[in-house]
Amino acid sequence: MDQRDDSEILKEGVRTDTETAVNTVIPVLKEEVTVGKEVRQTGTLRVTKTVHETEEVVRANLLSEKAQVTRIPKDEVVQEAPPIRTEGDEVVVSVVKEVVVVTKQLRLVEELRISKSQVTTPFEESISLLSEEVVIERT
Repeated sequence: MDQRDDSEILKEGVRTDTETAVNTVIPVLKEEVTVGKEVRQTGTLRVTKTVHETEEVVRANLLSEKAQVTRIPKDEVVQEAPPIRTEGDEVVVSVVKEVVVVTKQLRLVEELRISKSQVTTPFEESISLLSEEVVIERT
């Protein structure tokens, strides 16, 4: 057999003696890793809420109705009180009274003519509006 130096023998993984050949086994190690997690408190939060009040002007047109009464004198004799009636956009209410005469009769004294009209007037009022602000601080 040939004589080789130790570096050649280790490269091949076999060591040779002049008398006996012996195989050398080199153990191979394997590392394993285990991953875990844990909950840790890293800090705290402080939440602050602030309410702000601002003045706003609200504008709107308001619709209102006004009643106008017109008195129309009448002096008519009627047999019974006329019912309340509508003529166009007017409501007519008859006013009667009993008058003593040789005979009793109803006399129409006057009529009330009631009409409606709509008036739009500007409306403005200052009101308070609230808003909130939240501040978060890490400590």
